[in-house]
Amino acid sequence: MFKKFLIIGSIPYQKRKKSIGGTTVLMKNLLEYFSSNKIDYSFISSNSFDGKFSFLLNYLTVVLKSILLIPFSKIIMVNCSRNGAFYLYPLIFLIAKLFNKKIIFRMFGGNFIDLCESSNYFKKNILLLVLRYTDLICVETKYIITYLKSVIGESNDILWLPNVRNKVKNVKSKSFSKKFAFISHVKETKGVDNIIESASKCSHEYSFDFYGFISDKKYENDFINKQKNCTYLGVLNGSEVIPTLSQYDVVLLPSFHPGEGYPGIIIESFSLGKPVIASNLEGISEIVSNNKTGLLVPIKNTEALLGAIKFFNNENYDIFSKNALKEFENYDSEKVYLTLLNRIEQL
Repeated sequence: MFKKFLIIGSIPYQKRKKSIGGTTVLMKNLLEYFSSNKIDYSFISSNSFDGKFSFLLNYLTVVLKSILLIPFSKIIMVNCSRNGAFYLYPLIFLIAKLFNKKIIFRMFGGNFIDLCESSNYFKKNILLLVLRYTDLICVETKYIITYLKSVIGESNDILWLPNVRNKVKNVKSKSFSKKFAFISHVKETKGVDNIIESASKCSHEYSFDFYGFISDKKYENDFINKQKNCTYLGVLNGSEVIPTLSQYDVVLLPSFHPGEGYPGIIIESFSLGKPVIASNLEGISEIVSNNKTGLLVPIKNTEALLGAIKFFNNENYDIFSKNALKEFENYDSEKVYLTLLNRIEQL
C-alpha cells in the first residue's frame, strides 16, 4: 500500500536497556506524533538486532526493506547518528533518487562536525556530496547549521529541529528541598564522578539520586551507593521519567561526553519547571540560559559544580522554575513537529 512517509531510525526496546537513550526516545516521540495525528507512514527500525554482527544485520535489513518500500512511499526520512550518517544514508539517498523520491536527512546529537572532520577524505566528501542534493536537512543544534552552510553552501534547505518532548499537563509547583537527580547513561563522561565528589562535600540534608543504564563497569557493585548522600536507583522506562523527575528539584548533567547536543533530560526537566545544572558545552549552552533556566559550569570542575548545587535555595528556586517551564515552549513536540510538517509541505 502506498504511504506518504517512509521513516528509518532507531527506537528503544524495553527488554534491551542499552537501547534506551536520547536518540531512540526522540525517534519514538516522532513516530507517536505521526500516529496520533493520523499521518500516513511506514517505519524501518535500524536497530532491530543486538549483539554480535548486529551492525551488519541491521544494515542489510534496512537496505533490503528500503528497496522494497521506497517505490511505494512519497517522502523518505532517514534519522541517523554516527555510523548511519556515513554508511547508511548515502546508499538510501541513491535508492530514493533512483525512484525520484524526496528525501530528508536528520542527524541526532551534536557531534556531526567532529565526525566529519575526523573522517577520511572519501567518507566525508561522499556524505557532503549527497547532502548537497538532499531535499531537507534537519539538525539538532544551531552551530551545526552554521557548519553545514560553510561546507555545502547557503542554498541548501536546512532546518533547526531541536530535541523535543511532549508537554506535561497540570505542572505542579514545588518548594526547594535539596533533592538532586541524575538521569542519563551512568558513565564517567556524563560527569558522574564530579557529582559524587560534590555530594561528599554537602551536608546530609542534600540527596543525589542516579538513574540510568550503567555503561562503565566502575559503577557496578553498588559503587554509587557507597558514596555519601548518593543512591543508584536503576534504569527508568520512558513512561517513568516524568513521574520520577517530578519528585526532584534540580537535574544534574555536568557532562563532557563527546557529541553532546541537546540532552533530552534537560528538555524533560524544563517541561516540569525544573532548572538544571549542566556543563557549559556548545550544544547545552544553546538551550540552558545561565542564571535564568539553570546554571552552566565548566567541565570537570567539581568546585564550580558544588557552588552551583549550593546556589539554589528557597528564595531563588521559584523564579528559576518558572523560567525553565517557559523555556520548554521552544521544545514542545506539537509545535516543533508542526514546523517540520509545514516545511515538508513546501518540498
